[in-house]
Amino acid sequence: MANDRDKTVRAQIKAILQPAYASAVIYPFNALSRDITDWPALFRTTAGTVHGWLIIRSESSSEFKTAVKTRDVYDYTVLAFYGFRPGGTEASNSDDEFGEILDTAFENLKAKPTLDLDGVVDRHELLQFDKITTINCGEETLHFAQESANGVAMRSRCLESAP
Repeated sequence: MANDRDKTVRAQIKAILQPAYASAVIYPFNALSRDITDWPALFRTTAGTVHGWLIIRSESSSEFKTAVKTRDVYDYTVLAFYGFRPGGTEASNSDDEFGEILDTAFENLKAKPTLDLDGVVDRHELLQFDKITTINCGEETLHFAQESANGVAMRSRCLESAP
């Protein structure tokens, strides 16, 4: 039997993020190429703007809680991309839009402490954006946010019986 908890968690994070921004392109896996100039096209919406997310498992650890139960923690890196618009005004600019997107993502995930995976996920840590900046992708510049150390505590049973 395949263990697809990681895939399930990544798909659920996508399912929580997507409703707020239906047109956003969200990959629950690492879809980036080595060529940064290709990145904007990965996240181009049908309207021609750039808005997208990547959800990647970046670490995992486990410890025995009892002879047969473990506490597994998966860490995910969530990357957000949004098209930068030069020449904005104080009343209308892509910085404010990107800030609202990040705040909405934070609130939507905060509202789902078990990611709606009761019995599989005990809880997750809140989004912590380590880096919020812009990146030059050749002819386009993107807003970029990197979140990491988003621990997701899982329940697991060891398959072997205790001695």
